[in-house]
Amino acid sequence: MTASHGRIVEIIRLNKEAALRRTATISRMHVKLALLGLAFCMSFAVAMPSIASADELSDVQGKIQSQTESLQKIVDQVNDSGEEIEALEDEIDGLTADIKKQQTKRTKLQKRISATSLVLYKNVDQLNLASIIMNAESLSDVLDQMEVRRKVLSEYVDLAAEEQRASAELQVSYQEVSDRKDAQQKKLDDLRKQQEELASAISELQGRADQLSAEQQQMLEAAVAAEKAAEDATGDAEPQEQADNDDDNGNDGDDKKQETQTEESSSTGGWQTGAASAYGGSTDSVADTTAADGSSIDDYSMGVAVPMAWGPESYYGRSVEISYGGVTVVATVVDCGDMGGGSRALDLQPGVFKALGFSSCDDWGVRQVQYRFL
Repeated sequence: MTASHGRIVEIIRLNKEAALRRTATISRMHVKLALLGLAFCMSFAVAMPSIASADELSDVQGKIQSQTESLQKIVDQVNDSGEEIEALEDEIDGLTADIKKQQTKRTKLQKRISATSLVLYKNVDQLNLASIIMNAESLSDVLDQMEVRRKVLSEYVDLAAEEQRASAELQVSYQEVSDRKDAQQKKLDDLRKQQEELASAISELQGRADQLSAEQQQMLEAAVAAEKAAEDATGDAEPQEQADNDDDNGNDGDDKKQETQTEESSSTGGWQTGAASAYGGSTDSVADTTAADGSSIDDYSMGVAVPMAWGPESYYGRSVEISYGGVTVVATVVDCGDMGGGSRALDLQPGVFKALGFSSCDDWGVRQVQYRFL
């Protein structure tokens, strides 16, 4: 009776311990699932603003390019205006010379008018018609005196008219010079104002682009940190669960441990290593300017292409995180290509390889990168 009773007590105790271990295992599984869910939510929450930030950065860079092109047009207009202004200055110099000639001519006319007036004054009696007739000794004398009178008066009238005409021409020349100078100054002022406004707008856009790039980098670092924290937390929970399984199942614990390690190695963030080439923009003379999804390809595009062998339709619109040389950027899958029969994983557009520190397609070439799809 005593031995049997002791055996029963031992069985009850073992059953209780097994039940407690199963309860603890279930609790740790719940913790692990909660941590994994938290890590996923944090990664998703960080990834969404990062994608939005990348889209805004692309828009800002597109505006910078457009504003820069407009500024270049204004600079060209300033240069053209400079040439036009030089021609105006030559014309103004010619008008100024004409004005000086007119001033000299007017001065001479005024002197001649003064001399003629003096003659009229001194010979007023002789030039009077009645005086001519009365003092003439013959009809021939009368005719001669009348001719002298006609010439003196005609010269006076002609000189006065010529002086008035010269004065009018002088005034027109002065007004023309003034109008040309005003037009020249207004044109220069307008061009300079437009140039300053465009330069200021480009400076503001560049500041916003720098801010977005910094925010994007911070979000990526936060995502990596959140993922690492979740992995560390799940790693801490696993050893205890495996030890309990070893106690319950004996040698089966080794198999469980190996299985768990395999699962963890397959969920380390999805980072892969692959070759990446570059295409598009002003440094690639043979590339298309439109991607497969219809978006434009230019010197600031933040898109990538994937191999056609992958079935790219399922990748269009997805964000991919690319890391090279300690720098990480986020791009969007918008295109596809043969890419060496699929030997290259990605083809980077100009905005992407520039963000990684390279200036042209040739400068980038083909490089091994780390990447993962978000």
